[in-house]
Amino acid sequence: MATSKKKDILKNRGRNRTVRPKTFKNEENAKKYGDSLKNKYEIDKIGSNSRPKYRVKLSN
Repeated sequence: MATSKKKDILKNRGRNRTVRPKTFKNEENAKKYGDSLKNKYEIDKIGSNSRPKYRVKLSN
């Protein structure tokens, strides 16, 4: 099952402490996710203008 490993990476459990920046298809969901984190975040726009994705990164 490939999905369970991805969930573990996102939950940041155990030895595997790499957290991938999450991408969203619209900016509202990216903002909601960023606000749910307790840290400061920044939103990057990736891809073409017709179908952009928004990446939420922690800004330290």
